[in-house]
Order: sequence, then structure tokens, then C-alpha cells
Amino acid sequence: MALKGVHDLQKFGERYSPTCNPTIVNEFAAAAFRIGHSLLRPHIPRLSPTYQVVDPPILLRSGFFNPDMIYQVNMIDEIARGLVSTPVENMDQFITGEVTNHLFEDRKIPHSGIDLIALNIQRGRDHGIRSYNDYRALCNLKRASSFDDLSREVPPEVIVRFKRIYTTVDDIDLFPGGMSERPVQGGLVGPTFACIIGIQFRQLRKCDRFWYENEDQVVRFTEAQLGEIRKATLAKLLCENMDVASDIQRAALDQPSDFLNPRVPCRSLPEIDLSAWRETSQGCQIGGRSVAVGGSGFPTPCTSCVCTAEGAQCASLRITDCSQLLREATRDAILRDDVCVAQCGFLLNSESGKKDRILLTTTGSPRPLHGRSLPPTELIPPPPKTRPPPLRRRLPPPTPTFGDFKLPNLSSFVG
Repeated sequence: MALKGVHDLQKFGERYSPTCNPTIVNEFAAAAFRIGHSLLRPHIPRLSPTYQVVDPPILLRSGFFNPDMIYQVNMIDEIARGLVSTPVENMDQFITGEVTNHLFEDRKIPHSGIDLIALNIQRGRDHGIRSYNDYRALCNLKRASSFDDLSREVPPEVIVRFKRIYTTVDDIDLFPGGMSERPVQGGLVGPTFACIIGIQFRQLRKCDRFWYENEDQVVRFTEAQLGEIRKATLAKLLCENMDVASDIQRAALDQPSDFLNPRVPCRSLPEIDLSAWRETSQGCQIGGRSVAVGGSGFPTPCTSCVCTAEGAQCASLRITDCSQLLREATRDAILRDDVCVAQCGFLLNSESGKKDRILLTTTGSPRPLHGRSLPPTELIPPPPKTRPPPLRRRLPPPTPTFGDFKLPNLSSFVG
């Protein structure tokens, strides 16, 4: 699924929202993003620097808990070239026996391997994942009333097997149901898993304050820095971790092609220029304006900053005449400055005509304090003493949902 802004190299990504949740949803972790289990091949191929086959390939079961093999000469290079040059298996309901019969197998104990797909299904039940039919409805597909209602998204031979395994269509687990769907147009997965995966990645971009494309003024990269970050590729990463870095296709996860995806020398792949992060001593930003080195400014009425080669150096001012401060700065500006409030807040309170006030409460417009928005202060009498409420048993938190996102309507893509 294409995500908005991924290929736009001049702008920042989707606007950050502080009201949504960037955590991983259960349906994504326990079902939808386990699609890779269907893509596994039984062997890991090995290729030389000239992309000639090196025998023998590594049987998948032989690699479990066996890190010793990677210490052989050039083994990492051969595995990397083999993996980027070999197509994955089809994304369907068929899984290699290396993980359905021999997962984590101890060669000294016959039949000690376990079944990864059985683990996936049981994990979904342990996590409280609802049925496949529930997520069909959630993702704008027709909720099935019978097994035959699945025929638009699921092949008929799979429906026959579902009928033998499950009592009703509502009993189908999310993982086998999603894995059995025909892929959407131009995609790898069916509409239900595409919906869940798309929602998750949108949440990661929109809800994570530290997403690298975030346009927030405080944490964002500059456009020059973003341009350098976007030079990074998996192909370059693999080249930098090979002992003999020869050549590799530019799009490492796509099959090499002389025309569409040719192999190129590793040295020709772009590198990140870290000079975009070099700090200069040409000036500072003080109070929203540029100040040359040696200059000074007042970002707030009671704070003074001097621009140095190391950046702005700021200090609080000691106010000796609060009346003069009130004449030179607005009341709102003073209230937004904690240093001003600490020294001259009493004068602001006296002007408000409030008397016999003791405790802090809210009035006027809010002012920021240490990154949080707090109200200015005035004083009110203390509340009467009351007995604390009895302790009550706290209810468990609500079940996580997909939040406020509008689920994509993918039914039109299903053949």
C-alpha cells in the first residue's frame, strides 16, 4: 500500500497528531504482519561475488540456533547475495514444511520440531483476537452470513477446507482467514490484512512525535537533512556490511533486472552527507529573529540572551521596577514568562481587584510552563476540608481499538 508523502522529497510527511496512539495494535502483531511466514523458502541460497551458485545451500531448519555457520569465510556475503537474488514464495495459505514440521527442531531428538502456523493461530486466541469475519466487516467488506459469502475474496477450494475445519463462518481465525484472501490489485495481501497493515503504518507516521518526517518545529529535521536521510537504501546498508562489496541491484527487495533494476557497483550508491548536521556559528535564533554572534535579544520580557559561537546563552533578569515592566511589556507577555510572574506577579494580582485570596486557580489565557500549558494565577479561599473518598476497585482499561482512523474501503480492489 502506498502511503501519502513517501515519495515527496521536498516536503514533510503527514501532520503529527498528539491525540492518536502510535502503539502497535494487537491484530497487526498477532496476525496481519505474520504474512512473511508464507513467503519463506525451504533453503537459504548462497552466491559468490560474481553471483554464481555456491553449494550447498543452507536448509532452513539447520539455521535455527546455529550462529556458528556465519563465522565461515564470506558466509555473510554469500547469504546476503542469495537472499536479494532469490524470489520469495507466493503469498498464500501454503507454508513450507521447514516451519510447519521442523521449527526449532533438535536434530538429536526425532520429531521435536513444532508448527509455526499452529502457534500463530493459538497466539491469536490467547491474545483475544476476534474472528476473521469481524475484521471483514471492520474493513468495509461484506460480513459473511455463510461460508459461501466468502467466495469473492477467498478461493473456492479454501472455502471447502474451511467448511471441514470450522462449524460456522464466524469461527474462522483471523490469521488463516486473512492469509487465504486473494491479493488486492497491485498488492501482496488481501483486503483485510491490507486494511490492518495500512492502519498500523498510518498510525506510526501520524501519531509518533519522533517520526523523522514530522514537521513539528521543535523536533523536525531540516529539508536538507531529510534529503540526506532519504538517500539511505537497503542496498547501501547491505554493501556496507559485506566483506567483499561488489555490486547489487538498487532496489534490494526487488528482483534484479537488466532494464528495471540493474545491479550497480556498491561504490556508486549514494552516501549520506553528514555536513547537513554541522552546526554553524553565523548566528542564533532569539525570540523568533536572527541575531548575529555577539548580539543580544530578549525572547521574553524577563529573559536576556546573548548569541555566542556555541549558541544562545540566556539568563533571567532581576526586575527592580515592576511598574516599569508593566509599561514596557503586555500583561499577556509577562504572564507567559515564569521569571516575570515570580517577581512581579503580585502586582498583576493587585490590579485585578481580587482580595483575601490564598490558593491558585485559573483565570485568563493559558501560559506555557516547561512544555505544558498552565493557566496564569490568582488566589481564592481554600476549600473546606472533606474526608477522602473511599478506595474503589479500578476497572481494567478498555480493549485497544484502531482509534479515530477512517478505515479504507478496499472492496473495490478485490477481483
